[in-house]
Amino acid sequence: MMHLPTILINPTEKPKRKPKLSAEAVAADETVECHVRLGLIQFALPGIASPLPVLGITGFVLDTGDFGRSVECSLLIDNKPVRDFIANRPNAEGGVAPDLGLGRHAFSLPIPFAFLDGADHNAAVVLKETGRCITTAPIPFCSPMYKTSGHINGIKQLILRGWACFRARPEFPVELTITINGKYKFNVKADQFRKDLQKAGLGGGCCSFSFAIPPSSLRADTENTVTVTYFHSGKIVPDGNIVFVATRAEIEKARASWPKPDLIATERATPIARIYSLFDDERAFAFFREFLSPGTSPADQPKVSIIMPCWNRGMIVHFSIETVLQQSYQNWELIIVDDGSTDDTVDVVKPYLKDKRISLVRVPHGGVSAARNAGLEHSTGEFVAYLDSDNLWTGYYLDLMVRFMQQRHASCAYSGLKVRGDDGVNFRGIDFDWPALLQANYIDLNVFMHRRSLYEELGGFDAGLRRMVDWDLILRYTKHAGAIYAPFIGAEYDNYSRTDRITVSQAGAYAFRVIQKQLIDWREQHDQARIRGRVSIVVPCLENLALTEQCLQSIFANTNGDFEVVIVDNGSGNVVKERLASISRDHPNVRLVSLASNLNFAIGCNVGAAISSGEYLVFLNNDTLVTSRWLEQLLLALKSNEVRGAQPLLLYHDATVQCAGHFFNKYNCLPYHLFQNFPWDHPAVNSPRRVHSVTGACIAVRAAEFISLQGFDPLFVNGGEDVDLCLRMTERFGGHFVVAPESKVYHLESKTHGRGRYIDDNRRLLVQRWARKAPVDDEAVLRSVGFVIGSYSVDREPAVAVSLFKANPLAREYLISKARRILVVKPSGIGNMLLFVPAMSALRSIFPDAKFTVACYAAEAPAIRHLADAVITLKKNPEDGATHLPELEGQIAIGEFDLAVYPPFTNVSRPTPSMKRAIRWHVVHPFWDFASRHELEHNMDIPRMLGYTGPAPTVELPTADVPNLDQVPRPYIAIHVGASATPHMQRKKWPLARWAAVVKTLSSSHYAVFVGGSGEEKDVETTLSLLPTEVRRRCFSFCGELDLTATATVLKGADVVLANDSGLMHLAAAMDRPVIAVFGPTSPEKNAPVAPTAPTRVVRVNVPCGPCFTDRQKLLACQEQICLSSVTPDMVITEFAHVVGMRAASFENV
Repeated sequence: MMHLPTILINPTEKPKRKPKLSAEAVAADETVECHVRLGLIQFALPGIASPLPVLGITGFVLDTGDFGRSVECSLLIDNKPVRDFIANRPNAEGGVAPDLGLGRHAFSLPIPFAFLDGADHNAAVVLKETGRCITTAPIPFCSPMYKTSGHINGIKQLILRGWACFRARPEFPVELTITINGKYKFNVKADQFRKDLQKAGLGGGCCSFSFAIPPSSLRADTENTVTVTYFHSGKIVPDGNIVFVATRAEIEKARASWPKPDLIATERATPIARIYSLFDDERAFAFFREFLSPGTSPADQPKVSIIMPCWNRGMIVHFSIETVLQQSYQNWELIIVDDGSTDDTVDVVKPYLKDKRISLVRVPHGGVSAARNAGLEHSTGEFVAYLDSDNLWTGYYLDLMVRFMQQRHASCAYSGLKVRGDDGVNFRGIDFDWPALLQANYIDLNVFMHRRSLYEELGGFDAGLRRMVDWDLILRYTKHAGAIYAPFIGAEYDNYSRTDRITVSQAGAYAFRVIQKQLIDWREQHDQARIRGRVSIVVPCLENLALTEQCLQSIFANTNGDFEVVIVDNGSGNVVKERLASISRDHPNVRLVSLASNLNFAIGCNVGAAISSGEYLVFLNNDTLVTSRWLEQLLLALKSNEVRGAQPLLLYHDATVQCAGHFFNKYNCLPYHLFQNFPWDHPAVNSPRRVHSVTGACIAVRAAEFISLQGFDPLFVNGGEDVDLCLRMTERFGGHFVVAPESKVYHLESKTHGRGRYIDDNRRLLVQRWARKAPVDDEAVLRSVGFVIGSYSVDREPAVAVSLFKANPLAREYLISKARRILVVKPSGIGNMLLFVPAMSALRSIFPDAKFTVACYAAEAPAIRHLADAVITLKKNPEDGATHLPELEGQIAIGEFDLAVYPPFTNVSRPTPSMKRAIRWHVVHPFWDFASRHELEHNMDIPRMLGYTGPAPTVELPTADVPNLDQVPRPYIAIHVGASATPHMQRKKWPLARWAAVVKTLSSSHYAVFVGGSGEEKDVETTLSLLPTEVRRRCFSFCGELDLTATATVLKGADVVLANDSGLMHLAAAMDRPVIAVFGPTSPEKNAPVAPTAPTRVVRVNVPCGPCFTDRQKLLACQEQICLSSVTPDMVITEFAHVVGMRAASFENV
């Protein structure tokens, strides 16, 4: 029965009449009970000194059919959604009995300030899942509480002045938004004192403001517009539309008085062009006339060392060698470095070695940097040039470059470049500008020449870089020695798309690592003295000036002690730069560093750390608001030498949890926010807890440790760098991280434009670096606070992207006490069911008083029946082999189950919509990453998600009497030569002739008993027909005659069981018999037989194309099946001898 909501506008108003609902609405929401009222509430935010009296909506939303469920709702004002929320506040806040359900079903929502403007509005609350309104009618309201008064006095000497206050609440300062020329926005608070306002009784006099207009936001000698609006409502302040003209002299005078920030790199707003459709031929002709004239030939010709790395370029390397031989300049040496090629590259190069100027250096494959460094080590010339094995020089390149560098006494020089690629022909070549070079590379290594003395002084290529190695070397050399540009085309560059090119196959994020090397000298940082006890708060920002100002205001208002704020402007426009410079001028403990372009979070933080002076570093996003005592609590945590770093309790604006540390699951190494959207005061959130990683949105660390690790890794582009830093810290120094729940910071997450653009690249890098080393802690943490995992939400399809698995918690004790009828949905195969039996036993130990029903196919039912109270036998659709779902759903409707469990490797892996409606709770395996763990372990995930902590239980399977088994002589081996009848399962069968060869050899010591299911008799008959008569007399067959329990009896009596990868192989292992299994397209890591004590062996040959069983199309198309044909009878017989010998030795020890 559904209880409709009661709406109370005031205590004396009677409840309104309950409306009738449609049958669909009743079916969807039949257990929801709710209560809503509108009135004045004291809205207390953690970290704020006193609660704010605001108009708000309170109430509760309770699912009487599932007290453990927190209902998701939406608040609508004027029929438009304002915010979503979860009703999970303490019951007392919503006017419901505190002990009802789990005690947290209430909500308390302040009406946004924008709607407290004295106008008529209406509010409603709807269920998010169904959209049903739980207020029987919209609730009207009209509040003058935040009506405002204000006036803009005008602009004088580019200073804007005015005042504003709340009429009823003058103690709260009004925040204003100033918009200049419709483009630039700034936030200010009207909290300055003016005596005339005090006399007029306006806000106690503390409600004025003055704002210096940034000169870069103004247009000279033409009209400018300034609009002042109330931040909370967007309405224009009286006289807040101003049009005025600023003269060029006024703007320049104001600009001269603004402080200039320290700049890193250059103030260039946009990078210079690097690619042109036309080349400056006139300049090139002039260059030729000057340097190719007879009088300019050098008296001596210094040797040029040419470095040519190559890897598997046998088809094209000779073209590049020929362009060297055709050079007009002849005093050179060509050092060809073969980087471990596996094709005919070396054979192609060898004929050229007849020229004594050409040498071949062979090194193991280590990448282009190591190859070039090997060439540099062997070089003997005064000059060094580089030519890749897929590019061509023009005939006068060396001659012109040597003449040019000698005449200009240059250490570095470069020429223009002709580029042929997918987009046609383009050209590169501009005059040297090192700051522009730091923004983006415009010098190609194939046309770059330098003196060898630079290599001796500065070293060679950075082998730690997988990309941008040429740019890195050019930046280092030219920063030290400068460079000159030779305006002619020195080479033709192949830029066509090819997968073997390093510039195609490696991540572009290496550019940021190259840039950082030029901005920060970490060795110098390591030696820098720091001020003991000082905290350096590093705030990187990009545009979003209003957010940054709010963040800084909260820091100044809530931070004590010796601290400095380092603002890192990550390439904002000039208006933002000037405003930040003004802030740094007004606050002596604020330092500003400005980057020329957006270098992302990692470099921004690292640059801030490099110019800071404190013993401790706190990295703080600019879209945060700190609260009282936030910093003291973080520093208190760092007093322990075991603590590497700390984070506050990070909250959304509504005081629900955004992050209380990072937690890891077993499916990949991507951490997630386990307690996200919990109320800030929930006991689980505020429990003292060690974590392995914390969020970079606000993290406190020791500066010395941060610098020793060279800070955040810029290969992570705005995501993942915080996790990587934490894991590197604990790997290097040990210890752990902590969350300080007494420290609270509000976070307006992901407000930076384009922040999630590189999410997949960041995730792949995390997985690549930490997949085998990341800790797994989410199950243990949830157990420690009384929760278990019902399922995992996946944020994207695992097959096409790196997915984030996020646990959905359930209250453990409540679940165990209420789940009395449990359905296990496991229609699969015999082997899959046998590997699930230990997990089923563990489930029974978790729910000892529950009744279990297993839904499965008839063939595997005997394997699980002894652990189930009932079995639902399912059928397959004859067309496609899928489970007949209507039959299953019908049985579920009759069964009245409380909980459904969906193990992995089942044909029904998650609930259908009708199953969701019929069953209250669902425990769903995420069904992912099957290659790296055994199926038995994946099955054990289910009980471990529900709190089980022990090893996989050993379960004794039932057996049955087998007529005539006593007539089989001993000892015997049991053999299963078949597989399931489906086409892809048939691809697991080893050739029958090879099974016959094995039986023939072993028949001298053992009898043979053939087993198998119905339909496999023909395989046994074929195998027997291949045997000599005397061997057939020693063979017996029960194939197609026995059920699963009887087959288990036969297997239990065998000395050794030989089989394909099949269900009977797993049955033999479950009976603790020695097993020798022949594997072909399947993976032993996932499917190998597992016996409690008996030895098991997998006979398999590794082939380049396998294992391929999960690729159904590839599997069925394969004709040769070399994975199986490569397994010989001798390999199986050898393993048999080992197993028999091991058993004999174990008997002797007994």
